[in-house]
Amino acid sequence: MNSKVQQYIIEALAMTGFAVLSAGIAFLLRPDIWATRLNVGCDFTDALKRLHEYLLSLPGVALFEIQLAGSDDWCLLATRSTSDLHNRIEQIVGLSVTGLRPWAAEAPAPAKPVLQVDGDPIPGWPCIARTEALRKAGIPDETYRQPVRFAPPLRGRRATS
Repeated sequence: MNSKVQQYIIEALAMTGFAVLSAGIAFLLRPDIWATRLNVGCDFTDALKRLHEYLLSLPGVALFEIQLAGSDDWCLLATRSTSDLHNRIEQIVGLSVTGLRPWAAEAPAPAKPVLQVDGDPIPGWPCIARTEALRKAGIPDETYRQPVRFAPPLRGRRATS
């Protein structure tokens, strides 16, 4: 977890009781932590991998998804209290809340199965023979990429000085 994102979350929860986890809102509210909007965007992108795990480890924090006026995107909201939440967010952020829903953990996407053909000499690995067998069976091989062929090195005279 990025320490600046962690600082933003801890201080926002301490001061207002909620933290809107959007890079734009974070930069709007705390320009003292990040020098540019690009910096906060990079930090939030890096933190997304462990953000949910970190937020769920904080005692007394509930997670919601929130939509603010002027945006079609939903972002995460960590809050300690839902009492008068809409008004509190509007007073601090300056944007009205157009949508609020409980956060539901997304199930990880299932791994895409590798297409198999009977007699495949290298199961699960892309190769030309496998692609040919799949083509004959009428199944597209999405894992195959045509290898790049480079021109042979030039032979002949050497440059002289």
